[in-house]
Amino acid sequence: MKTIIIFFLFFVLSVNAGEGKKRILIVGDSHTAQSYGTLIHAHFSYDGNAVATYGSCGSSPLGWFSTAAWATTKCGHFEAHPSDKVVRATEMKTPSFTALLKNMSPEFSTPTPPEVVVIGLGANQINSLETQAMFNSQKATVVKMVEAARDANVRCFWVGPPDGDFKKKPKEKQDRLYQMLSAAMSETAQYCTFLSSRADQVPGGMEYPCATDGVHFDSCSEGKIKAARWARYIYERVSKTLLME
Repeated sequence: MKTIIIFFLFFVLSVNAGEGKKRILIVGDSHTAQSYGTLIHAHFSYDGNAVATYGSCGSSPLGWFSTAAWATTKCGHFEAHPSDKVVRATEMKTPSFTALLKNMSPEFSTPTPPEVVVIGLGANQINSLETQAMFNSQKATVVKMVEAARDANVRCFWVGPPDGDFKKKPKEKQDRLYQMLSAAMSETAQYCTFLSSRADQVPGGMEYPCATDGVHFDSCSEGKIKAARWARYIYERVSKTLLME
């Protein structure tokens, strides 16, 4: 009898330990291909979630739906899987978002969709918003990505990009980018939660500290520290929201 009771308690504890754990897909551009992506993958994995992360340098929402050659990154690809297997390459085709919504990692022997997707895109749309027609076109690609997640019944979070150096990414352009993202999110707010990464939104500040690159936080030591702060902030915001739902 004692053995049976011990086994029962072990079973109950094991079931409870798995409660609240999610299958989480993380996709993004060069920020996700660098330390931000590595760290946010680690944060969610440490909680016991099954996490698959894909970062494609230079990508924007449209590239995650395209089979064209231009959707191949030549500046860095990163992916990490639930087993913590990591793949890095300089050149690789941007993954298909539609395919990832059906099977988040090739490590699963049967198609396994995510329950949550965290999308970190938008930075590479900043120079494609000059006219209202371009603004509307870029907004439509953001909406398309959110609606793909909605149609797959996947809980969506969209992470806006950090500002970068205003000499490289002028404030007025960054403001317009956030206007576009906010407009897209206002149309899809019931499907996706928008998280701003602008300097005044992340605790401790996200002002760009690197003197050389102007865009990527991994280009200097202080930038990597801020990327770690950013990853922690997004992880906490997403986790808190999921916990409350």
